[in-house]
Amino acid sequence: MRISRKTEYALRTAMDLADHEKDGTVRVSAIAERQHIPANFLAQILLALKAGGIVRSKRGIKGGYYLARCPSEITLSSIVLLTENSFSPRDGESDADGDGLPLWHKHSPFREVWLDIDDYILKKLEATTLEDMCRRAKQLRDGSVAEYAI
Repeated sequence: MRISRKTEYALRTAMDLADHEKDGTVRVSAIAERQHIPANFLAQILLALKAGGIVRSKRGIKGGYYLARCPSEITLSSIVLLTENSFSPRDGESDADGDGLPLWHKHSPFREVWLDIDDYILKKLEATTLEDMCRRAKQLRDGSVAEYAI
């Protein structure tokens, strides 16, 4: 599965807003600087997140962006679906089995495996929230968590 730069930046942006939720609104320039995201690209990402109901904005001197819901209510799948057409690992793949069929073709012996992988990815993204990711990031910063393994 390949994740686009847009999706990576959207996830980092949403997590940044969750981390700074207590600050109220957050300026685009602050997110861009902390997350090393080009400001013009970030503006496009924030518009997509806003259209998807993930963030809201406030105009004016104290304006900026903030999460539309609690981090515990925002799943990774809700963000990924805004920035990717799909999150199937078989999208865009051109590998083929011995018969020259794509691995996910209905006559391929690998099809069931790919469908299981699709299902696992979707369930994992649906079960993981921004709050979970913020907790994980804090544990990694504190050194209180081992490497992740499936």
